[in-house]
Amino acid sequence: MNIAFSVCETSPGFAQIVKARTFIATVALAASVLVTSSASAVTMGVSSNATGLFGSVFNGAIDMVSGFTFGPGGGTVSITASGSINLASGNPAFDSGPNGIFLHSLGNYAPLQEAAVDAGGPLPSSAPDYRALMGAFVTEAVVSNPLFQASDDDFANGGISSDDLFFIGTGIIFSAMEAGTLFLGINDTFAINNLGSFTFEISEVTSVPEPAPLAMLAFALVFLGLYRRR
Repeated sequence: MNIAFSVCETSPGFAQIVKARTFIATVALAASVLVTSSASAVTMGVSSNATGLFGSVFNGAIDMVSGFTFGPGGGTVSITASGSINLASGNPAFDSGPNGIFLHSLGNYAPLQEAAVDAGGPLPSSAPDYRALMGAFVTEAVVSNPLFQASDDDFANGGISSDDLFFIGTGIIFSAMEAGTLFLGINDTFAINNLGSFTFEISEVTSVPEPAPLAMLAFALVFLGLYRRR
């Protein structure tokens, strides 16, 4: 906020005006910052074979894991993840954290690539986030179907569309605009030889109401007006 003053720097009121401007700037900054608070977090695990049957190969795969249910109007959650997944063979070159690993010569397609392939795209030659933590938001209307399964709707009478899959990795802030459920899984195509798991923490993020900061700003403007009259 820039405020012009017709007063000399050597005038008696200058120091008071400087203090007033500093006060105004501080209050304006406080009013402009979005303050957030997180409710108590929920910690859960995702098995290394929870791929939801997505991808071109799904040996040993199981359904994705239900992570958070949004009520009417949706909401925002913070997701953080840790842990590791590795091959049963014990080869450390294939150990993966929640961000996944870059895998060359894939020979098929990973879950996060399925939507592009289904749309007619070419088979990918590699996967930049293989074995990464992924998510899918499914609306309440779909989840409430008695036949719903938390897996690829190519194989379930009421499942998750590959279009709904997205990368999570070590953490994101996710917002839903309506009621539904957030599911989490592993971006892998051949889960039968996987070991390990990821642990994720989800906490709801809510905005602190802003009337108080705005009231402070209004008071500051009145305060400035009193100084300018002196």
